[in-house]
Order: sequence, then structure tokens, then C-alpha cells
Amino acid sequence: MRRTQQGLPQHAEVISLLNDAYDGWGGQSYFHWKYEQYPAFDPDTQAFYSSRDGELAAFRRVFAKEVVDESRTNTVFVLGDTAVDPAHRGEGLYSALHTDTVAFSERQGADRVSTFNRKTNLTFEANRDRGWQYRELPLKIRLLSPDRVLRAYTDLVVPDLPAIETITEWLGDRLHIRTSNGPVSVRDCLHTEPPTGPRPQSIGPAVSDRTLAQLIDLACSTGPIDPLSTLLEGWLHPQNGSRATGSRSAAANTAYQCHRTRKISASEFDEIVDLYDDQTASFRRAPVDIRHILQYPDCDIVLATDGQGCVGYAVVGPRSNGELREGRILELRADCSAVFEVLIDEIEQLAVERGYDILLVFTDRPMDELWASVDQQVIMWRDLDTTSPPLVESCEISLYDVV
Repeated sequence: MRRTQQGLPQHAEVISLLNDAYDGWGGQSYFHWKYEQYPAFDPDTQAFYSSRDGELAAFRRVFAKEVVDESRTNTVFVLGDTAVDPAHRGEGLYSALHTDTVAFSERQGADRVSTFNRKTNLTFEANRDRGWQYRELPLKIRLLSPDRVLRAYTDLVVPDLPAIETITEWLGDRLHIRTSNGPVSVRDCLHTEPPTGPRPQSIGPAVSDRTLAQLIDLACSTGPIDPLSTLLEGWLHPQNGSRATGSRSAAANTAYQCHRTRKISASEFDEIVDLYDDQTASFRRAPVDIRHILQYPDCDIVLATDGQGCVGYAVVGPRSNGELREGRILELRADCSAVFEVLIDEIEQLAVERGYDILLVFTDRPMDELWASVDQQVIMWRDLDTTSPPLVESCEISLYDVV
């Protein structure tokens, strides 16, 4: 029997496997949006899987996309939603999926195959060994519940070193970081097993959200870092934990207004379409793609206007990541920096009202000091047609293109 079969298995099986692989991947409404509503998705040819004993053991989806600029088009097949049941790892199922999906992409005439990865995962290293190219993506994050985020994410950026484990064993419950919304012990940050018996008295610095953002920047930096001096600076000179929302640019706020909606009119949709141009390379944004972005489950649409029409918009959608509730800025278009700032202010206020613990966005624009840069996300690709221009090397990418 072939290791890999083509076609979409039972929806419930796929959802279950993907939630096991990616904690909080999503439910039926997210599956419906990502698969059944996805432009030009063919369930018979763009999904691959393996079964064992009548149960789904491995799965991968192929997303047929285009990267376009003013005069050129690249067909890029993105390989995503890859999962192998832990009970069947080591059986070669992932390798078979990879081989078959790359071969399928080549047969379909794709210029490139691509994946989105984190530098710390095994797929990144495996693809580098295969000769794939990559570039970093400009992920920015804003901590809204610092204590919850630290517990969830610290072990993703702290190196796995025996010395750190030893220090955690000695001091894990005796040292904490006091954030703007509660203390977090070193042991909680690094997810190590607590000792038996009552917890000892704990001490630690109070740090602002600004300092935590700086520490995240340092932890994700490829250059020399001195996190201790940053922590001490934040301890000795604490600042207010959060800037008041809507206060970044008073001048901009007088020129532009924002309003939120869950559903837009036909005229508003036309104005959003007009915000896009073909001067900059990006993943395709035809009206059918924009409409799909706006259909993200339970999303908020933020429109910026100047009294004459729409000058910017953003789509912000929820995603559960374990115990965290993320607010993902899936798409953000702005005519200028002032409009961008007004939209970010409105989104921050929206995120607090919606109970998000963290905000995420891909952007090269400057952000204020409460936003941290996490240079761990990458797009990887392999050329299938070396004669076509590699637009993916520099194209704009939003979170919509990744999810």
C-alpha cells in the first residue's frame, strides 16, 4: 500500500490531528474558512495523508498561491498544516509526505515550493540541509498579559542549556519577575517540575512592559546580548506598565478616524480593494483573496477614514494558543505612517476589550517601545523553475499568508 494518499480525509479526523500537533489549531469554523472557503482549493488534489489501521496517521495540505508584482507572477505552492501522529513517528511518513507534495507541486508547474517555519524547529534544519533558502519575517508582538505570555513563551527563546536547568533547580521558586499584571517565577517561565513541599519565599524585580519587550528583543537577537543589564535598568528605572491606548499620535487622531465592524458594505469593500497596488511584490490580493481575509472567523475589521473615504484597514482575528488568547493582525493596509499608527492604537484598544493576551503582526514599519521584535519566524523555499524571478525573496507577507 502507498504510504501517501491524495485527497481530503474526514474533516473531524484532520481537525483532531492538527489540534494534537498545534495546540489550539482551531475548530470546525476555522477549518471551514481555511479549507472550504479558501480560493480555488481542490480537496481531491491539494491534500495528502497516510492512514494506519484505518485511522489518520499523517497529513499535509498544499496551498496554491501566487506572488505578484507590477509585471511578474510566481506560482508558489506553500506546504502547510503538516502533522504526524506521535504513535507513528519514525515510520517515514513525514518524509513520504514531503517527497510527494514537492513532486506534486513540480508536476503542477509551480515555480517554487515554500514553507513557513520557526528557526528553532526541526523542519527548519531539515530544509536547510536540503538546500532550501530562507529569510526572516518581521514579527512584532505586544504583550497585553505579560505574566501569562512569559509562562507560555519563555522556553521558546531561552537556550536549552544544563546550566540553566541547574540554576532553575536551585532558585526557580525563590526568584520571580513581577510584571504589570502579576509575578512569574523562574520555574514557571521555564516549565520545570516544582519540588515537593511548600514553596519558599520568593523575591524579584518589578519590570515594566517596556523592559520585557526589550528582553524579548535581546533573546531573539543574533548579536551579542546583555539581558542582565537590561533587566537591572528596568528594575532601577521602572516605567508605567502600559501606555494608554489611543495616545501614540494626537495629531494623527485629529486627521483620521477609526471605526470597527464585523461586516462591511459593498462600497467599503471596493474602497479596501483600492488600497492595494501592484508596485510592491506580495502574495496575490485579488478581490477573492481580500474577501477571504474578511471572512476570518470571529474577526474584527478596523477601518480608517479621512472624511472622504477609506485610507487604511486591518483585520484582527482570535486564535487560542494553549492557555493564551492571541490577537492576530492578519492584514493591515495603510496609506501612510500616520494612518498606520492610528490603526495600531485602535487595535490595541480593541485587543484589551476582547481579552487578548498578546497581539501579533508582520510589519517592517517602526513600532513603539512596547512592541518586541521576534526574529525567529522564516519563510523557506526551494526553486523548481530557476528561470523565473524569485519574488519571494523580498515580497510583502502578512499573517494571513502564514495562517
